[in-house]
Amino acid sequence: MSDIDVSVAVAADEATSRRIATLLAHEGLTVAARASGPRRLPDACQNRPPHVAVVAWKACGPEPAAAVRHVRRALSRSRVVVVIGDNRRQDMRGAVDAGADAVVLESRLAATLAVTIRAVCAGQACVPRELRRQFERPLLSPRERQVLGMVAAGLGNADIAKKLFLAESTVKGHLSSAFSKLGIHSRREASALVRDPEAHLGIDLPAVPPTPQATGNGGPR
Repeated sequence: MSDIDVSVAVAADEATSRRIATLLAHEGLTVAARASGPRRLPDACQNRPPHVAVVAWKACGPEPAAAVRHVRRALSRSRVVVVIGDNRRQDMRGAVDAGADAVVLESRLAATLAVTIRAVCAGQACVPRELRRQFERPLLSPRERQVLGMVAAGLGNADIAKKLFLAESTVKGHLSSAFSKLGIHSRREASALVRDPEAHLGIDLPAVPPTPQATGNGGPR
């Protein structure tokens, strides 16, 4: 595929979007569609899925992994490149688990974005070299796995505490630790990750009915 054939769509704030378009133009690549956020990107593409969707992590809102998953589902034939700020390096694992084909650090856009776009079009997956250790899946403790399974099944912290004979603060501690290891920020993201077969977490869902407390989308609290 030549550069002339590659279509790129960008989901980012206005300043980042302009910067990306300028950088790609210097590399012979054209941005065909833009949106202020990933959930608006499919509509901006007007039923013409791009070869590559470039998504700024900071434009993804409070649940960035869920927003990237939305792009992955809505533009299933497109490659997804996520741009992450240097202060959010710990989120790279979450971006890839959400479906990103590549991650680029914002501070290195000029040197790496066009190269990365060409690489994903050729079927490659790309991450910054110094962050590759994040792909060594963090080891969840047995209790963290158990608590995550209950969260994914719809239980709130109080019910989990009762079933496991733990203090509610202990349950929150296990969730905070698991969230940090997995690079996620909310119960919704935790549930989606546990239920995603491509994440290979291997956590079984307990056969328990959901409770009213489980409807929130917040963090470990």
